[in-house]
Amino acid sequence: MFGLKMKRTGRAVLALAIGMSGLGAPVLVAGVSGGQAGALSLPCTPGYWSATGYPICTAASAGYFVSTVGATSQTACPSGTYQPSAGATSCAPASAGYYVPGTASTSQTACAAGRYQPSTGQSSCLIASAGYYVPGTAATSQTACAGGTYNPSTGQTSQTACIAASAGYYATGPGAATQTACQAGTYQGSTGQTSCTPADVGSFVAGTGATAQTGCPHNRFQPYTGQTSCLAPGVGSYASTHFVRICDPNPAWGTWCYDQLVSESVPCAPGEYCIDGDPYRADEGYYVPGSYATSEIACAPGTFQWNTGQSSCADAWAGYYVPTSAWSAAPTSCPTGSYQPATGQTSCLLAPIGSYVDTTAATSATSCAAAYTTASTGSTSSAACILRPFSVATDTLPAAVRGQAYTPVTLAVYNPDVSAAGYTTTLKWGKVTLPKGLKLSSAGVLSGTPSLKLSAGTTSVSVKVTETVTTVVGTKKVKTKTTVTATIPLVLS
Repeated sequence: MFGLKMKRTGRAVLALAIGMSGLGAPVLVAGVSGGQAGALSLPCTPGYWSATGYPICTAASAGYFVSTVGATSQTACPSGTYQPSAGATSCAPASAGYYVPGTASTSQTACAAGRYQPSTGQSSCLIASAGYYVPGTAATSQTACAGGTYNPSTGQTSQTACIAASAGYYATGPGAATQTACQAGTYQGSTGQTSCTPADVGSFVAGTGATAQTGCPHNRFQPYTGQTSCLAPGVGSYASTHFVRICDPNPAWGTWCYDQLVSESVPCAPGEYCIDGDPYRADEGYYVPGSYATSEIACAPGTFQWNTGQSSCADAWAGYYVPTSAWSAAPTSCPTGSYQPATGQTSCLLAPIGSYVDTTAATSATSCAAAYTTASTGSTSSAACILRPFSVATDTLPAAVRGQAYTPVTLAVYNPDVSAAGYTTTLKWGKVTLPKGLKLSSAGVLSGTPSLKLSAGTTSVSVKVTETVTTVVGTKKVKTKTTVTATIPLVLS
């Protein structure tokens, strides 16, 4: 291809043809027709250049380019580009994984290990980030450290730069630059892990970076996972961490059972009490009647408890007694001379006058035979029974009705002297005080009609009786008198 530019000077024509087949150097074509020779100049093509005054075009050097026509200079390839050939019209961008740091470069440089470049036309490589590494050259990307490992440094060239997370720590990954301490309430016992484990039910983790969980103390509980402390049971309760068997019926495959860990506050049951979350069984001689108790109660006098963990005390049996509180042994049997007909008593009753008790644990006293009595209470055998002295034998009376005639009652005495040869005995009764309307004969017959003015209730009849014993001594009679009194209760209605 030729470009031809003609310039007329008189009759002469000068032609200059530029040959553009490869070298880009101008070719001179001259024509002279009777005139002065003239010159024609054609511009250099892209890829070539010629300084002003030099008609010969020079190819752009390697590392340079000429992109325009008629250039008078070549241009250095900028950083990030290169050109290995001469006569180029442009520069090539550095490939991904490569870089060109300066100008007028004839080649690109591969990124070194520990560096990478994902883009083209770059003047430098990127340093592998913390948490990553680049094992080879000309890398277009960095490789992340796997989960459970971390890398705190940049520019690393090997997977060995990735460090396994320590026990008590984790690295989420991929690409972790640091390990993270397990937060309070969680722990991690192994290395190289991506997460921490929440503390189980019944356990806790108080601080960060823990490698193990801690079980709640015996008097504390924790019903939730991932907790930093344990809880104190409520008043009158204790802590319990245990497994509960749970079964879920399913029509498709039958019942499925599993054990579930439970940590809870449990109320102390009757028979036990709790102090600071610890349960205690009621001691012997004590009891706890209800739930949520914080103390035990001593068995009251008259009751006993010889077992632990009881919710009540037992009454002393009839014939037995418990004299003090907190009695933890069997009740004490009533000794001879005493008895106890009732349960739950603190003492025994002495055998009353006129009776005796000759066995232990007696529930009643034995009366002496008629006309016999004892000199005192608490007699222990029948040998204590002696003949009664002269006295009023009647100690109870039938009830009376005010305004109605009272059925006569003859009063009696114990052991009067009996008339015999040489002496005689007579009895004479008299009143001391009688309810209005009643009367007493000298023979000891109580009769009459109680007055309506009397008050209903219990009143009394006070009487006396005189025993006269007449003894014949020679020709003389000697009289001996003995008088006794008695007060007998009477019920009026």
